[in-house]
Amino acid sequence: MNDLEPQIAIPHEVDNVSGVGAVAGTPLDQVFIGSCTNGRFEDLEIVAKILNGKKVKVRTIVLPASRSVLLRATESGIISTL
Repeated sequence: MNDLEPQIAIPHEVDNVSGVGAVAGTPLDQVFIGSCTNGRFEDLEIVAKILNGKKVKVRTIVLPASRSVLLRATESGIISTL
């Protein structure tokens, strides 16, 4: 499973996915992180590590998968990073 390239959903369907390398360099208007697809605590933790200390340049929406994920991410500082 470690050989799988990170995946990205391409509009307009959540199951329209591609490896990030296939869309590298494509301009973004908006980023959505979360819901049931990638809103688990572990997913948010990875995004926070990537974005820590950086400023996003496009509208970015973060939606944890559940209230318990939101609370855990808030308590761990992930939400403030995002």
